[in-house]
Amino acid sequence: MKGCVALLILAGACGSGSATHVTISGGTTAFTGTEAMSAFWSLTAFSSEGPNYPVTLVSVSVVSASGLCEDVKARIIRASSTFVNIEVSHGTADPIPAGTYSVGFPSAGDAAPTAGVMVTSADASCQTKAGPGTFASSGTVTLSRIDATAVSGSVDVTLSDGGRITGVFFAPRCAAVETFDPAAEWKCAPR
Repeated sequence: MKGCVALLILAGACGSGSATHVTISGGTTAFTGTEAMSAFWSLTAFSSEGPNYPVTLVSVSVVSASGLCEDVKARIIRASSTFVNIEVSHGTADPIPAGTYSVGFPSAGDAAPTAGVMVTSADASCQTKAGPGTFASSGTVTLSRIDATAVSGSVDVTLSDGGRITGVFFAPRCAAVETFDPAAEWKCAPR
């Protein structure tokens, strides 16, 4: 489970807390995030139903404490932490453009970008805590700026438990996320 949390942490870049304010209200999780990080990926998806296809992904992670990118570099998972993971992807090699994207499930090779938002928590032992309201069921993600150094925008989505994630983010890019080694050992550290 630590690997799952580590990957989710990595799905996001180092941030300055001054321009990020994302909250979860209602539902089963209360959260206020003040730091964000972003990452960019271009990869190949393997499909058993047809030919392989390219995938381009812009990812943002929002947390309530500072130092997320530094933790990724040091391979540290913070105990008792919650992360809001926001991503926009499409099934082409083209970059994701700025715009507003609806929450949905992308289909193989679909050129239309789709947003996904997930809430992930680590308990006091850095184990993933599962629970209701993990995924956004509706709403939009707006990416107003996407460049080689940062991603900024806003989120307004409803979770499956009725909770709502809203707010703005400024997420500097964290290269440590994009060079993540899934076999690396991660340490659990207090928050």
